[in-house]
Amino acid sequence: MTWFDLLVQLKATSGLTIGEIADKADAPKSTVSKIMSGHAPNPSVDVLTRIVYAMGGTLDDIDPKSNTKGPIFTSTELELIKKYRTLDGYGKKMVDMILELEIQRLADQAAEDELAPNVIELPLFDQPASAGYGNWLDETISEPIPVPDTPTTRRADFCIRVSGDSMEPKYADGDLVFVRKQDDVSVGEFGIWVIDGSAYIKQRAANSLHSLNPEYDDVEQGENVFCVGKVIGKL
Repeated sequence: MTWFDLLVQLKATSGLTIGEIADKADAPKSTVSKIMSGHAPNPSVDVLTRIVYAMGGTLDDIDPKSNTKGPIFTSTELELIKKYRTLDGYGKKMVDMILELEIQRLADQAAEDELAPNVIELPLFDQPASAGYGNWLDETISEPIPVPDTPTTRRADFCIRVSGDSMEPKYADGDLVFVRKQDDVSVGEFGIWVIDGSAYIKQRAANSLHSLNPEYDDVEQGENVFCVGKVIGKL
C-alpha cells in the first residue's frame, strides 16, 4: 500500500470534504484536491503534513517507505522529524520560530524577484545616432547595458541613443532604440544609416532616407550611404 492509499483511507475516516481539509490545513483547495486525487505524486512535506494533521492523523499514519513513486521524505527530513519530536515545548517553539522567519525571508525574496524585471545586456554605442545632422558610429566603441528582457530586445543586436529632433514625433532626442543588424530595410521601415562616416536614424523611402520632421530635408541614397541595422523598438 502506498502513502497515497493511506492518505485516501485517512480522508475516508475523517469524513471531511476537500474544502474542509483545505481550510483546516490552511492550504489552497486546488492544491489539496490535486494531492488527494493523485495528481501531485511528490507534494511538499509542509503541505502534506498540514493535510494529514487537518484530517486528525499524524505522520505515523503514512509510511514513506511504501511509496512506490519515490519517498515523500528524504532521510535527512525524517531525521529532523525524529529530532523535533524529542524536543520539549520550549525547544519546539524555538524551532518553529526559526522556521517561520526563514519561510518569511524566502517569501519576501520571491516577492522582490517577481517585482524585479528580467534583464539582458546589449551593447550601447557611446556616440548617438543623429536625428539631425549626424554623429560618428564606431563599432569598436560600445559598452554593455542592462535592458528589459522582452521579445524585442532578444531580437536586437545593439542599441543606440537618438540625438536631435528630425524623427519626431516617433523618435525623440534621448530615446534609446533597439537595432537588429542587417544591410537594408524595406520602404517605410526605420534604420540606422551611415552617411560619409556619420550615423543617422531615418525612415527608408523609395529613393531617399526620409525625416519625419518637415524641417529637415530627405537624404538621397548613394554609394556613400549604407544601412547597418533595422530599428525594431525603443525603450
